[in-house]
Amino acid sequence: MEVGDPHVEAAVLWLARTILEVLFAGKMEAWIRQVGLTDDTGRLKSEIERAEAVVAAVKGRAAENRPLARSLGRLKELLYDADDMVDELDYYRLQHQVQGGTIALDNQPQGTDVNGGPQLVDGSRDNSGIPNTKNDRKKRSKAWEEFSITEEDADGKPVKAECIHCHTVVRCETTKGTSVLHNHLKSENCKRKRAAIEQAPLSSSADDGAQNGATVSTHDSDRRKRMRSDEVLVHNTAANTCLCNKAEICSRIQQTTHHLQEAINDFQNLYGTNSVESSNLNQNTAADSSRETSSLVQCKMYGRVDEKNSIIEHMRGAKPDSVIVLPIVGIGGIGKTALAQIIYNETTVKSLFDYRIWIWVSSNFDEVRLTMEMLDFVSEEKCVGISSLARLQEILVTHVTSKRTLLILDDVWGDINACRWNKLLAPLKSDKGNLIIVTTRKLSIAKRMGTVEPIELGRLQNDDFWLLFKTCAIGDNNDKEHPSLTIIGQEIAEKLQGNPLAAETAGMLLREQLTIDHWSNILKNETWKSLQLNGGIMHALKVSYDELPYCLQQCFLYCSIFPKNYQFLSHELVCTWISQGFVKYSHWTKRLEEIGQNYLTDLLNSGFFKQVETKDPTLGDQTFYVMPPLMHDFARLVSGTEYAVIDDLAGRDVLPTIRHLSIITYFAYHEGQHGNILRNERFEEKLRRVVNSTRKLRTLVLVGKYDYFFLQSLQGIFQKAQNLRVLQISEAYTDFGYSVCNLVNCTHVRYLKLRGKEDNEVLSEALSKFYHLQVLDIGLDTYSTVPNGMNNLISLRHLVASKAVHSSISSIGKMTSLQELHDFKVKNCTNFEIAQLQSMSELAQLGVSQLEKVATREQAYGANLTEKLHLEKLHLSWEYNQSQDEYDGDMNSETSFEIVEIGTSKEVLEGFEPHQYLNLLQISGYRSYTFPDWLASTVSVTYLQTLHLEDCRELQVLPSLERLPLLTKLKLRNMQKVRQVTVPPLEELVLIKMPKLERCSCNSVRDLNWSTRILMIEGCGVLKVFPLFDSCAKIIMEQKSWLFGLSELTIHDCPNLIISHTLPPSSSVCRLSIARVSTLPEMKGSTNGKLTIRGHYNRGWDILFRCPDKPTKLDDNFLSIHNLRALTSLHLENCVDLFSPDILPEHAREDMADVKFNVLPSLKHLDIFCCGISGKWLSVMLRHAPALEELDLQLCNQISGLSIEETESSSLNHTTTPRASSASNPEDTLPSSTPEGLLRIPSNLIPSLKKIIIMCCDELTFQGEDGFSGFTSLEKLTIRGCPKLIPSLVHKYENKDQRNGRWLLPHSLVELEISGSPETLQPCFLEVRNCLKKLEIAYSSSLELLQLRSCTALEELMVNGCESLAALEGNFACLKELVLEDNSGLESLQLCTCTTLEGLMIKDCASLSMLEGNFTCLRKLQLQGNPNLKSVQLRLCTALEELLTVDCESLDTLEDFRSLRGLRYLDIFRCPGLSHYLEGLSSQGYEVCAGLERLRTDDYSLLAMSSASTSPPFDA
Repeated sequence: MEVGDPHVEAAVLWLARTILEVLFAGKMEAWIRQVGLTDDTGRLKSEIERAEAVVAAVKGRAAENRPLARSLGRLKELLYDADDMVDELDYYRLQHQVQGGTIALDNQPQGTDVNGGPQLVDGSRDNSGIPNTKNDRKKRSKAWEEFSITEEDADGKPVKAECIHCHTVVRCETTKGTSVLHNHLKSENCKRKRAAIEQAPLSSSADDGAQNGATVSTHDSDRRKRMRSDEVLVHNTAANTCLCNKAEICSRIQQTTHHLQEAINDFQNLYGTNSVESSNLNQNTAADSSRETSSLVQCKMYGRVDEKNSIIEHMRGAKPDSVIVLPIVGIGGIGKTALAQIIYNETTVKSLFDYRIWIWVSSNFDEVRLTMEMLDFVSEEKCVGISSLARLQEILVTHVTSKRTLLILDDVWGDINACRWNKLLAPLKSDKGNLIIVTTRKLSIAKRMGTVEPIELGRLQNDDFWLLFKTCAIGDNNDKEHPSLTIIGQEIAEKLQGNPLAAETAGMLLREQLTIDHWSNILKNETWKSLQLNGGIMHALKVSYDELPYCLQQCFLYCSIFPKNYQFLSHELVCTWISQGFVKYSHWTKRLEEIGQNYLTDLLNSGFFKQVETKDPTLGDQTFYVMPPLMHDFARLVSGTEYAVIDDLAGRDVLPTIRHLSIITYFAYHEGQHGNILRNERFEEKLRRVVNSTRKLRTLVLVGKYDYFFLQSLQGIFQKAQNLRVLQISEAYTDFGYSVCNLVNCTHVRYLKLRGKEDNEVLSEALSKFYHLQVLDIGLDTYSTVPNGMNNLISLRHLVASKAVHSSISSIGKMTSLQELHDFKVKNCTNFEIAQLQSMSELAQLGVSQLEKVATREQAYGANLTEKLHLEKLHLSWEYNQSQDEYDGDMNSETSFEIVEIGTSKEVLEGFEPHQYLNLLQISGYRSYTFPDWLASTVSVTYLQTLHLEDCRELQVLPSLERLPLLTKLKLRNMQKVRQVTVPPLEELVLIKMPKLERCSCNSVRDLNWSTRILMIEGCGVLKVFPLFDSCAKIIMEQKSWLFGLSELTIHDCPNLIISHTLPPSSSVCRLSIARVSTLPEMKGSTNGKLTIRGHYNRGWDILFRCPDKPTKLDDNFLSIHNLRALTSLHLENCVDLFSPDILPEHAREDMADVKFNVLPSLKHLDIFCCGISGKWLSVMLRHAPALEELDLQLCNQISGLSIEETESSSLNHTTTPRASSASNPEDTLPSSTPEGLLRIPSNLIPSLKKIIIMCCDELTFQGEDGFSGFTSLEKLTIRGCPKLIPSLVHKYENKDQRNGRWLLPHSLVELEISGSPETLQPCFLEVRNCLKKLEIAYSSSLELLQLRSCTALEELMVNGCESLAALEGNFACLKELVLEDNSGLESLQLCTCTTLEGLMIKDCASLSMLEGNFTCLRKLQLQGNPNLKSVQLRLCTALEELLTVDCESLDTLEDFRSLRGLRYLDIFRCPGLSHYLEGLSSQGYEVCAGLERLRTDDYSLLAMSSASTSPPFDA
């Protein structure tokens, strides 16, 4: 406990409430009376109630009083011990309930206690799997039960032991250790101490305790007594056959009560002497006046331009008859107040409002105070003495009625109800368009108060934040004077997560000394995280933290043991909170899971978490919760002495007070070359050092991979941590998956997350003794065999496992706490009969299959579904062996047996009628023609929201959907006989494999259009009529939009379905998939990501518009719709007629291009493959994509020319249209005289365009003087299969002119890939320095001379298929990789400048005879298929590690081969001359293969020279 911790009082009250909830529970009280523990537990209750009352009266005084704080901390520790003890008693109660056993009491007849109660038979698991445990030692002699082992040797044998009575430490390492213990117990000193303890008085009330006036020992003896008594009871729980000793239990309760009594008395004595202290210590930190703000701008604001412009836009667009409330929300220090100050003082804003009012609200939302402060801004008169809100508002109205007012309410905290809020704003509700800006940290306040969407402030952009950080740390103009600090500063800035206040906090510290040492120390120690920095970022976050109730503080701090940016699933996180007891019942009609979800929502709304949406292909779309990095830092900072993390990074020590521990192995363990985990002995030692600090552990979380030795080290923790509530292991290890159950004390465990290594792994039998277990998570993706006693887990609320696991649990009806049973397979045996479900009244989700084994309605009634009031989701399934093909071939010859089955199905379903509040109903395999009354005529499930019918092959009439007023989702799959469906307004409609469905109708097309979010139609081959598609034109005329809210649209295999409108229908479509629909091309993607459109090879197909009753054409819909504004990537393929002149009349082109906005403002990637788009129309399209980064054109033969827009045209409106010149339009840049095939790249793309790929455009040429040098941001250029393009870019002069072959390129270019080069190629740049690092030239049969002198930064060069190339010239000082392949005309290579070359490959260069160069850095040399190569000079190749020579028949010399001292791999195939050369070296005494690790060759004579590993010959 941290001295002065203001939250320790709340912790004590929480513990007291937790214990009392257990003791006062009806079942627990009855059991206590039954076993004869009423008197002792009654006294314990009294002391805990007294503790609760005493601490509740403290009201924050302990925070400033060290002795009082220490006393309170000791009381908290005692209550933790009491909680563990009471929890163990509750475990015995559950064990008694499961086993129906009796209580064995020492010195009493078996079967009864002194009051005639039954025996308590211990039901814990066997700990025999743990070697050298104390339990093994205890079995040797009873004397060991009187001692606590304090020191062990390396083998786990005891060396020293402490007497639990007198605390004397004795040595017991010899073979006579037991004798030493007996002798000590007989000593007078120990006898005297034992007698004193046994005679200690036990008070039964708070008054008795006060009269006793017992003093509190300041030694550690109490802790050791409790520790030893813990071990005694734990031992009794852990041993498989050990019977409970009632005297021992009573003694334990009495000792706990006595210690509590002493601690409370001590606390009362201290509290009485300090009661005169101020009672204001517990004041609300949020109301601290030192945090009061004003409207004055404190400093320059960086970034937030978009947010500022958005707010001003609201001000300009405000309607006079309304009051806009615009919230600004974000975590502490993010810049809410700073943004409001900038807005308040903006010149434009001043001109828009007559009055501007700034009020700091904080948590004190007092309407009178706030109204008086408003009057201070609008009236010079002082309203002294007026306290009536009504009078003050009357005065305010007289001043603001005719004036437009801006009101800023800064730092709003309190949860203000709507009545008080409306009362405050009443004077401002005029017709002047008043605007109120509210800044708050709570999203819930922002959503409740705001009339428009709140502006949520996130981290600053990196560039803006760096400018702010530099200003705070160095000053506006001093950064150039301290260049050495930039690297350190950037590391610090990265840790501050874009938070402006964090930048100010760190900057204040850094400015003290502008030295490397000072900055390095701050980076190392992360000093900006200190809570002692008033006004710092952590202090600001603590204000939010202190506002939380204690239950939310616990939940928040618990998450600090997980890694930064860890993604929590809401259900999983809430369940861990419940398992720790953090979540308490606040309303008896709500489940703990609902309350816990509310906790998470409150933390989210307060900025302690953020939501992250993920699209996992295996798990589907999921919402995760993540702690913002700064919040995670804060949580680690304030998590005190009860939370700790062990990883391979430097961290805090693990204290003995730790209760929640995570071990994170991300950085400690790594995979080896073969996938094995490499051992980390340093980390193992770290684990061993903390074992003795884990005795109080309640949580153990393992995140990451590990090895066998790690598990060995971990066993010590399992032996010490006997009070675990939560154990999470995210990775499995062979022989250590479910077997961990054998190592863990099962008494307290509530949450167990394990992973098996292999499918069908057997769950440990020990699991059946985890009676307190609430959550068992073994993963959804593997099948595991469950133990026979699985149904003993009577506290289990959630089983996260595959359906096969659910269906394999015998007598599952005993597990009455279970909330999800995903598959109960009915069987004709007692343990799996439908009546097993009768008592499972807590079920929220239920799946029942094999219902064909239920014969009658009466049997179905046995499931008692109508009484399962918590049931939300129900799946009922019949299963038949008949295949689809058999069914189709037998449809007209049904047997009498089938008719009987059909009748039975309806009767059985009648008996499964659920309660009316069911949310989701899924029925599969139902075999009747109609549904029973509760779903057909007199519908009882009136709260149903989702109906899913599947494989109901006989069903012809659907349920009466109009009788389901709350229905939002309808899913119909494989309904063979349904011909017509009438649907109400739905959010989700799914129709799949309905071969006879002809018509889908609805009562209100308008409502259905408004409500639909997901629409999926697949395999409806005869469907012709669908209301949303038939009436889209009418909808558009009436509502101006068609399916505007649609997020997912899938239409597959519906050849008769006609869609008479463009797609996608709205800008909100996240998933779009159209395939095999006769009126549409294939479309796949989304409107805010990538969209792919594939047409057909035959003409007449239009990608976006097609109606069979009129000609195929494309009008202005493509560029006038807003639906592609969020599109980032567009791929068009085989759209032959797209924008073709023969289907696009001139007036349509003019109208289409005449727009006043960018249609594709977010488009970054445009890929056009084999389309009929003309150059002119692609030019228009590119004008509407100002953010384009990548342009890929392939097989676009309608584009014949390429140019860059003139520089002067960049000043013109980029939406200029390609219409004929006229007096009214003199500035057209694309007049109608422009050739149809000319593609003009708009000048507004030059800053963004980074990648251009042009392939297989046969007629394309470039038109312009400076080539591609005008693309000043271009980084990658690929030109292949364009025979006219490269020649049009390369300058041609006289043969001997040095300028011949010059190709001007942009200096930004990094990669260049081309084919079809002319005779001479000389890439050059306007600037001396350039960025070209990679050059690939392929299939240029005319290329004779490659001049690369200007390519000074080149690192990779590949020349392939240039059969006429005779010479390669250039300055290759930076070249690292060189590949020359299939260049038959290349005769010699002079590579003297290649001093940095690391890899060289020369292949199929038939004329090459000599290779020479300065290869000082060469590591890998490959020579293949060079028949004329005779000599290779290796004099300077001292770094060469790998040499491969294949099919070099003439090669007979490797000059200076002896200098290759680092050669590791040598491959020689079909090089006879080289083999003779190496044999000659060997005969001269030179060890040819010395140092080789591998030799591969087809000449076995070389193997005799080598001791290296060899490989058999291969076909090179």
